[in-house]
Amino acid sequence: MDKIKGSNKKLTYEELLAENIQLKNEIKKIHANTPNIIWKWEIDKGIDFKNAYISEGVDDFLALPKGSIGNSMITYFSYILPEYLPKIYELIDYCTENTNKSISIEYEVKKADEKLAWFSSTGRVIKENDKLTIYGTTIDITEKKKYEQKLKQSDRVFNLSLDMFCIAGFDGYFKYLNPAWEKTLGWPVEELLSKPWLDFVYPDDIERTENIKSVIVDGKEIYQFENRYICKDGSIKWLSWNSQPFPKENIMIGAVRDITETKNIEKELLKAKEKAEESKANIKAIIEGTKNSIWAFDADYKILYINHIFQKDFLQSFGVLLEPGVSLVEALPKPLKPLWKSRYDRVLANEQFTIEDAVPTNIGTIYIEISFNPIVKNGKVIGGSCLGSDITIRKNEEKELLKAKEKAEESDRLKSAFLSNMSHEIRTPMNGILGFTSLLQEVNLSTENQKKYINIIEKSGKRLLNTVNDIIEISKIESGEIKITTSKVDVINYLDTLVTFFRQEAKKKHLQIIVQNCIDGNDLYIQTDKNKLDSILSNLIKNAIKYTNQGTIKVGFSIASDNFIFSCQDTGIGISKNRQEAIFNRFEQADIEDKLAKQGSGLGLAIVKSYVEMLHGKIWVESEENQGSSFYVSLPYLQAKQKENNSSKKIPLCHTEIKNINVLIVEDDETSLLYLTSIIGDKFNNIEVAKNGIEAIEMCKNNSDINCILMDIRMPGIDGYETTKRIRKFNNDIVIIAQTAYALEGDKEKALNVGCNDYISKPIKKDKLFEIINKYF
Repeated sequence: MDKIKGSNKKLTYEELLAENIQLKNEIKKIHANTPNIIWKWEIDKGIDFKNAYISEGVDDFLALPKGSIGNSMITYFSYILPEYLPKIYELIDYCTENTNKSISIEYEVKKADEKLAWFSSTGRVIKENDKLTIYGTTIDITEKKKYEQKLKQSDRVFNLSLDMFCIAGFDGYFKYLNPAWEKTLGWPVEELLSKPWLDFVYPDDIERTENIKSVIVDGKEIYQFENRYICKDGSIKWLSWNSQPFPKENIMIGAVRDITETKNIEKELLKAKEKAEESKANIKAIIEGTKNSIWAFDADYKILYINHIFQKDFLQSFGVLLEPGVSLVEALPKPLKPLWKSRYDRVLANEQFTIEDAVPTNIGTIYIEISFNPIVKNGKVIGGSCLGSDITIRKNEEKELLKAKEKAEESDRLKSAFLSNMSHEIRTPMNGILGFTSLLQEVNLSTENQKKYINIIEKSGKRLLNTVNDIIEISKIESGEIKITTSKVDVINYLDTLVTFFRQEAKKKHLQIIVQNCIDGNDLYIQTDKNKLDSILSNLIKNAIKYTNQGTIKVGFSIASDNFIFSCQDTGIGISKNRQEAIFNRFEQADIEDKLAKQGSGLGLAIVKSYVEMLHGKIWVESEENQGSSFYVSLPYLQAKQKENNSSKKIPLCHTEIKNINVLIVEDDETSLLYLTSIIGDKFNNIEVAKNGIEAIEMCKNNSDINCILMDIRMPGIDGYETTKRIRKFNNDIVIIAQTAYALEGDKEKALNVGCNDYISKPIKKDKLFEIINKYF
């Protein structure tokens, strides 16, 4: 060819033919020695393979003797596996429609030696002189296919593995990652491949990771290197690496495992260990800090553990220092060994129990509670533990609780007895009042019987009133409503008046009652609450009269140091020693023996004692059965020097007739109204009646002559307080006296605050009412 191209010499036909033959031979040599098959054929209609050519190497490809195929494309196609032929024919048809288009296909052939091989053919259709010719080459790709298959198998292993596999370059980038990376870290594989791997390493681990990379680049294998990677969601994963370097290829292959859960478990285990150690330390501190004795022993009674409390107590008691390894039984004194050995044996027999020991000491009996518990390991008792506690305080408290319980039960019993007595004390006089009131209605009743019945009714009423007063007084005391109001008391005149009041009652029982003055002089004043003092001494005198059948009652007074002593002595039935404290308790009277069970509420001495204590004094009794009783009341001696001036006393209104007083009685109760009109009807100029507050207000507005009102406090509609306030809005001169059946602490003050001039409690006594009216007219 070079010769042809480089010369302008005209050649003869023979010369051109010779060169052409030579050129063909050279091309044939090239085809024979190339590793590929070269082929061509003309395409007419269908697959007819006209003017086909196949290079000689095809025989070697198919393991055939030289010249076996020749230029027969049909013979060549017979070695192609049938399943690939449709695709090949389809490509040939495509070529007839699309000239100058390249085609390529891979297929399997079965060679003459029965072995399978993979061929790859590539060709192009060229149109020449209106003819279509396909030119191409075929190569043997069997080894390539085997490699690809191995690679696919390797990929499958990588992809299916739960572990993370990678190929990473020494340049700091990942080259290959299996899907487990995306599953573990959440980053798409493409993003992991696009950035240096250090971009994904936790900042605190970057320096260590760079150091270990240098070790790998130097050609050293790495096992179980741990670092942390940042996940796409911001969480952190711990990874463990085993890496093999390939320095020639500048890569390393790594097998990586997610150990986050293991790390977390290790962390929790560490925390648990620290907590266990802390708990152990705390338990030890508690055991050593407790005031209880704690010890443990093994199956041979030898000490496993002992706290310092038990160690100290045992040393003080028996002179032996107990330490781990010492026998508990042998350390005890001989008399105690059998008892304690039997207790320890019960524990070793898997028995759990608690005992109490009473230990006599020079400061009293000490109570010890000991709890025994077996120590069990793998279902076998290997020892026991003991907890000893000083329960002396608890035992004493239990005794106190038992006493309190018995006292509460006694109180309930006394209350029940009191209620029973109250029922008797209310029903009995009420029966007398109602019964004899009914008898008074008889037509032929004699004057003598009439007086007798009225006297019984009066006595019954007084008895009932005393009972009600006692109940009211004790309820006031319990609710804290009683207030102390001190005033100057002329002791000598007061006691003379008091004794004179009771002398008539004593005379009925043929008793003598006298005043004993143990102080020189005729004037003696003290500062105290006169009402409370009156209640105290009246109760003592009434009891003396009640429980004395014959003899004398002496009421006296004296001064001892800074105290003023009142006394009340009788010659009555006396009080036994075991009852002398009980008589001052509430509800106690009803429980006294039958010979002492006189009529009464049983609250009198309880009220007396409460009042004495309110006045900062003391009360006591000295008595023996059938020898009489002496009651003493000691009060602080608060001296009042000036004598009251009584020269300006008015003549009681009840002994005179007043014609210039016009009274309005405001009362809704018919009985109370009848009583009031009866006792004042003949003393005043005019009496008006209003049944409620509204009527009273209207009558005061319409009648300016009314100058005195007896105002009931508890009324339906507007009460006495509100009625008084409204009257005061238009009349400040009228005298208003409040009257109420409640007589509770504060009622008087409230009445005075709303505009009342004075106050009287029901049942209203005639003399008391006229005494109050007398102050204003």
